[in-house]
Amino acid sequence: MKDFIPMQTRRLFALLPLAFVALAHAHSATPANPDDAAIDKAVRTTRDAIQQAVLANDAERLQALYTSEFTHTHGSGKVDGRAPRIVSLLTADPTVEMAPIANWELANYSGHTAVVRGTAPILNKKENQYYQFRWIQVYVNGGEGWKMAASQATRLSTAPVPADDAAAVPLRQLSAKPAASPASSAR
Repeated sequence: MKDFIPMQTRRLFALLPLAFVALAHAHSATPANPDDAAIDKAVRTTRDAIQQAVLANDAERLQALYTSEFTHTHGSGKVDGRAPRIVSLLTADPTVEMAPIANWELANYSGHTAVVRGTAPILNKKENQYYQFRWIQVYVNGGEGWKMAASQATRLSTAPVPADDAAAVPLRQLSAKPAASPASSAR
């Protein structure tokens, strides 16, 4: 069989799988969606609406901004649904939602789901120190506007900052209402 296939043809067939891999990779790299900026703005607006509802002590508005299936996984591993999360927000427990935005990264999935990742200092009331957390929030748009469907926070290994050192923590985090609930772990 070797005698019937010229060397150049054999080399071409040997390189053919590489060409298919290169074409597949080029096809899978999709350009930025022109709607990404609009979705980013809409999700930021939803996050701001959550903060405004917390500051206004508006539980009804908060329910409308979270899906009924919402869950939050705390840095401790504890999982809350929508109702306990709203209670945490309204009793001024330290939360990702009220933390300053740092390193905001949004990924848009078909215009109906957005995943936001970032980092933030979160107060651990029991220790009276701020810890850095990496967080993720999932927003969905089912036609009624953007709602938060899930969130999760993971404490980073960076050294904590004493709560007394206000200059080391953005003021937005410090502007939350005074705590009315028992000491809680960082969220």
